[in-house]
Amino acid sequence: MEMTEWPTELGQGLVLLAIGTIGSLLAQSTGLPAGVVIGAMLTSGLYRLAGGEIGPWRGRYGQVGRLLLGTVIGAAFGPDVLAPLKAALLPMGILVVIIVGTGLALGWILTRFTRLNIATALISVVPGGLPAMIAMSEEMDADATIVAVL
Repeated sequence: MEMTEWPTELGQGLVLLAIGTIGSLLAQSTGLPAGVVIGAMLTSGLYRLAGGEIGPWRGRYGQVGRLLLGTVIGAAFGPDVLAPLKAALLPMGILVVIIVGTGLALGWILTRFTRLNIATALISVVPGGLPAMIAMSEEMDADATIVAVL
């Protein structure tokens, strides 16, 4: 990046961050489930649809976002979380097989009847936290926007 580009890029990033923050706060205040993420996604998406510029910063700062997400999720695990799971190993194993099988079937159907690539189709049907699925889709070169919408 040239030295003359960074002020513009930073400005675009700060504008988008402000727009996402406003959407996040509005969605949270209405009680929308996952309002923090969905509100930011909606307002940022509307900004882009209205012709707003974002520059190339998505890739640069996306990795920092994934790092923060992984840290927050990892910090939630501890002995107090893992202990109750021991009693549920068999039912959890059965559910994992059902969920993975269903996800593979739905992913195949999406790939077969749409123009989505296999990574985007599979990640789109995986049940899980939206931020984690978006982060994983970016790491696997899937279309994060499609994953978020589906």
